[in-house]
Amino acid sequence: MKRTFHVLTAAGFMLLLSINAFTVYATEETDKSEEYIMGDISTLPVDFYLNIDVVATRGNEYENATNIVDSVCTFQIRKADGKAASSLYDISLFQDSSFLRMFPASALPFTLKQNYKGMKDGDYRITFVAKDESGKTGKGNATIRVRH
Repeated sequence: MKRTFHVLTAAGFMLLLSINAFTVYATEETDKSEEYIMGDISTLPVDFYLNIDVVATRGNEYENATNIVDSVCTFQIRKADGKAASSLYDISLFQDSSFLRMFPASALPFTLKQNYKGMKDGDYRITFVAKDESGKTGKGNATIRVRH
C-alpha cells in the first residue's frame, strides 16, 4: 500500500514523500511542528522505495522549478535522536532531468532505491538540502518511524 503526503518547509520547498512499507511520521520544519501518521503496514519489504519531489513554491502557488534540475540534492537519513545511522542510509543524489514530470507545475522527482531489508525498528530523520542555479538553498526534514 502506498501513502503519499506533503510537507511544506519554512524554506519554501515542498517535500513529497511516497512511502511503501511502514508507519510514517512527518514533521514540518517550522515553529509549530505537526505530525502526520500516514499508515501502518506490519512488514517491511526487501526493497524500499522513497520518492522525493522538491517543488519551489510562492504562497499557495507553484512556481516553475525546472531551474533546479541541474543542481544537487543531498539526503541524509539518521536516527531521530540525531545519532548517525549506518552509512547505508547516508545517500547523496544528483538530479536527472529525464525524471521531470508535472506536479502540477514542473517538479523535481528524486527516487531513492535502496535495499532496506533488515532495517531495525526506530525513528529515522530524513534531511534534504536543495540548491538552485542562483545559489538559493532550501532545507527541510521529515521523520520516518519503522515498526515491523
